[in-house]
Amino acid sequence: MKITHIFAQNFCKFYGANTLDADFSMKTVLSGQNEVGKSTVKRIILDVLNCHDENDREITGIRPHDENGVEIDDVDITRAVTFEIDGKTKTLKKVTRQKRNKKGEITGSITDYSINDVPYKTADYNQYINDNMAELGVLPFCLNAMTLLNKSQAEQRLALASYFGTRTDEEICDMFPQFAELKPMFDDGDVDQLKKVCRGKLNGTGGRNGSKGLIKERDEISTRIDTIHSTNEYTDLAELELAKKAYEPQLKEVEDKLSDYNKILESKQKATEDIMSLKFELSDMERKANAENQKKRMELQLQLDGYNVSIGKTESMIRAGKTSIKTSEREIEDCARDLAKVRADWRKTKALAFDESSVNCPMCGRRLPEDTIESLRTDFSDKKLKKLKELEDKGNALSSTSKELKQAIENKNKEIADLEAELKELTEKRDTVANEFERDNIAKELGMVPTDVDMTGNSEYQALKAKIEEKEKALADENDTSELIRKLKNERNELLRQVSSVDTKIELGVANNKRIDDSIADLEDKRKDLNQEIADWERKLDLLKEFTRKKNELLQADVNKYLNFATAKLFRPLLNGDTEECCDFVYNGEAYARNLNHGARMLTEVDICRAFQKVASVNFPIIIDDTESVDDWRIPQIDNQLIMLKHTQDKELVIENESEE
Repeated sequence: MKITHIFAQNFCKFYGANTLDADFSMKTVLSGQNEVGKSTVKRIILDVLNCHDENDREITGIRPHDENGVEIDDVDITRAVTFEIDGKTKTLKKVTRQKRNKKGEITGSITDYSINDVPYKTADYNQYINDNMAELGVLPFCLNAMTLLNKSQAEQRLALASYFGTRTDEEICDMFPQFAELKPMFDDGDVDQLKKVCRGKLNGTGGRNGSKGLIKERDEISTRIDTIHSTNEYTDLAELELAKKAYEPQLKEVEDKLSDYNKILESKQKATEDIMSLKFELSDMERKANAENQKKRMELQLQLDGYNVSIGKTESMIRAGKTSIKTSEREIEDCARDLAKVRADWRKTKALAFDESSVNCPMCGRRLPEDTIESLRTDFSDKKLKKLKELEDKGNALSSTSKELKQAIENKNKEIADLEAELKELTEKRDTVANEFERDNIAKELGMVPTDVDMTGNSEYQALKAKIEEKEKALADENDTSELIRKLKNERNELLRQVSSVDTKIELGVANNKRIDDSIADLEDKRKDLNQEIADWERKLDLLKEFTRKKNELLQADVNKYLNFATAKLFRPLLNGDTEECCDFVYNGEAYARNLNHGARMLTEVDICRAFQKVASVNFPIIIDDTESVDDWRIPQIDNQLIMLKHTQDKELVIENESEE
């Protein structure tokens, strides 16, 4: 494939009479001073092919300018490039014209596309280029190597991987068993993304709490462990145990003394129990003596209470009956009032008559139809009868209720009469039959019964009482022993309190030491887990780095298969044993971006373009800039068309075609 002709009218410098209309051969040199149109020709080729420039910018600013630098309006911008494709000639043409609204204002521009003068839509035009020339994505790299070399090294690597990388990440994992565990990870992203995840986990914001890396988390835990060691003091439990042991001899001495005195106390306790036994015996004698008195008092009291309870109960029933009667009487009065009202309402309703004025229409005053009037009369009669029936039912119900209440009052009065007769009978039994004298006599007799029996004449009782007094006096003489025991117990309690205080300190010390140990152990466990997690992520990162190195080796080999003069270097070793990704094109040991001379740079550019063309299976023209310092013998003999831009002192664009033999 080659360019045979280029035509441009009103495209930047090529305005008016300065129309570009030139043939091109397999080797065409464009020469002249700056701004004579060399780069414009390159832009025309790129624009016709809908490619971006070597800086990956859209081709803009194509409208010509006048002598003052102002864009010239109302001229159509035409550019056409004729290609020879498989022996056939195809002219790709674009014409850009301005759009104006009804007011004559420029609102934008529109571009028409054609191939061999046949109009094409933009999408169809691009599809033709893609199908018959080269994919639009790779086309700029086939035309001009600077399209690749002006990108960042990362972007260069991405472009090379897109077109020269013949293996997917998954395929590489299948090729090398050491990368098998990485294969499922690629579902979550590519190698670079996974590296970012690993580095984020280790050093970034991908740690456990999302705000810091795992390494920082681990370092913070180590700091916290050191802080606990420096700010928390262990309790000396051995010292406390010695302090506790020092109380043992003192406690033994006090306990021995208490043991001796306790024997004396046991004797006193025995005497006390004897006294209590004697007092129980004395109380039993008093209880038996008082039993007869209590029995007699209870019989007399029951006799009096029997009368009073029966009378009180009957009087209560009489009061309740009278209250019930009063309630019923009030309800009868309410029924009488309600019944009178119902009877009045009935008479009033009975007197109601049909309103004859209602037979006339309220709106127009005309008499209503007879069927309507009859309906009104029937409705009035039905409502009146219904109302009278309701009032009769209500009156009957009230009369019935009133009769029931009167009957209830009559029954209650009979019940009260019976109760009053019963009350009279009880009262007579208490007052008349038993008489006041008998009642007073019972009360008098009750008052004569003593509450406590007199035991002064009981010799057995008196002897027992004297024996108790003798034992209590002997027991009181031994109070001095009790005082000594009390003091010893106080001393023992104080010693036990001090021991308990030490025990509390020991308990708190154990808890304190455990708290410190638990805190450190918990942090140690966390640090251990973090170390393991860090090791896992570092291993994954190392494996990804190794994968990247291997992938770069494979990609580098794949790229270099298509290069004849230069070699691609996609990684370089570091002093720490790691590798650093790069993208250098090397010719005779020198990198393109550093010390390479101009001729070697041109060979490298040609080599890059031809490599992209080989991988895309196309043969395309190659545009080379700045060839003025390159000797003709350094220009490679290749089967690609070369379009060379050369700076000379010519004030106008010179287009030279080498003869094709």
